[in-house]
Amino acid sequence: MFHYTLEKLRAKSPVTIVAVGDSNNVICGHTKGRFNWFHHLHLGLCETFGDGFIYMINSAVCGNTVTKQLTRMEQDILRFKPDLVIASFGINDQGMGLGRIDEFRENYRAFIRQVQGTGAELLLRTPAPKVFGYGYGDALPPGAKQGEPWAGEGGVIGAFSDAIRSEEHTSELQSRQYLV
Repeated sequence: MFHYTLEKLRAKSPVTIVAVGDSNNVICGHTKGRFNWFHHLHLGLCETFGDGFIYMINSAVCGNTVTKQLTRMEQDILRFKPDLVIASFGINDQGMGLGRIDEFRENYRAFIRQVQGTGAELLLRTPAPKVFGYGYGDALPPGAKQGEPWAGEGGVIGAFSDAIRSEEHTSELQSRQYLV
């Protein structure tokens, strides 16, 4: 996994990693100023491989969707000439509803093609299941329990996560792409 990026890290060659997506990547209200996965990844890479040649750029935007990201590819990703792009979409996209999931898939494929066109490796992150009952005003759906993760059988977030996972196996897009 990430063969080209790992080779460069081991050789202590400059490596550029760009993260894009939504508030899942950003220090904002729900993180209360604490580090998130992006910062922990940067610290872990520096501890493992050394410092001074790993460039981490967080281009994520609260409320972002893959559709919005397509309008900001040059600004947020391409100009940095990344070795690895980490994409976290799906949470805000699911607001489109199940009726527009094909549009989401097509936009996601367009995003993947543009990133792969740079030669960068690509890590696709799927949304975490929604946790209800933490003051966001969400009504509990049938079968959900307060404070427990729930994707819901046939739920919208589950469907958008499945759409992302399905792209991992699309033969025209497989080269240098990974899913977590």
